[in-house]
Amino acid sequence: MKNLEIAPAKGKLGILLVGLGAVSTTTIAGVLAVRKGLANPIGSLTQMGTIRLGKRTEGRSPKINEVVPLSDLDKPEALFRYARARGFRLGEDVIRYLLAHGRRDMGTLVRVLGALDRHSLAAKRAITVPMLRQWLQRDLPWRGE
Repeated sequence: MKNLEIAPAKGKLGILLVGLGAVSTTTIAGVLAVRKGLANPIGSLTQMGTIRLGKRTEGRSPKINEVVPLSDLDKPEALFRYARARGFRLGEDVIRYLLAHGRRDMGTLVRVLGALDRHSLAAKRAITVPMLRQWLQRDLPWRGE
């Protein structure tokens, strides 16, 4: 077998959409809406689909993203979008600090952001790294393991 050298990816990614039917045009419209900031990238199987755990009669059908964790690379964007959807601003430095100093599963991160949002509203302060650091100094159950 020959030694193949694969060049690094560079340039634009091309996607072939065969047929340009309803699914293809919806995909194109969705990508354009996300790029313009008009919508969040929702609707994928991992975000909206459910998975059945056990028998159908048990009624255990969580969303797939509650069972399969996001990769660490996707979490900063997910946290940024979550904060924006809740109506508050979260800087990149705050997200980096949060990911470096606490648990990184999305369930915990979403609960932390909700509590942090309530804390910042009560304190009438913007969410900054110093404020987050001070807030995390308390004995909180979602601290890093």
